[in-house]
Amino acid sequence: MTLRDMLVRDEGSVKKDGMHIPYTDSLGFLTIGYGHLVSAHERAVPITEEEALALLDKDIEKHVHESLKKWPWLERLEEDRRNVVFNMAFNLGINKLSRFRKFLAHLEDKRYKEAKAEMLNSLWAQQVKGRSARLADIIWKEPS
Repeated sequence: MTLRDMLVRDEGSVKKDGMHIPYTDSLGFLTIGYGHLVSAHERAVPITEEEALALLDKDIEKHVHESLKKWPWLERLEEDRRNVVFNMAFNLGINKLSRFRKFLAHLEDKRYKEAKAEMLNSLWAQQVKGRSARLADIIWKEPS
């Protein structure tokens, strides 16, 4: 699954009459499309699916760039695991994700079972339930 597909699923959107409409997210921020925070210089008006995906692509580019700049070792991870970090950066922001020190250290050292445990032992995991479980399973799946 691509990062874009993951974020479309995990972020969701609010639509009316086939258009993405502005909404207030769980933290009180004005949002549109797939988790795009509406900035002061943007108009909060309904947008098409194509516009929502274009905003998402731009936001993905920003979060991937910021993540790789902050944690260059991500380049050495498999794409699926990198996408988990990018997904979390999109959801939390780089500053909040930076607070997941043990998770990031385990991930960098390829201690995936421990990284998964750190992900799930967080307030974030309680808040985003299904999302955190899905992402943690990508980081480390128990052998069958």
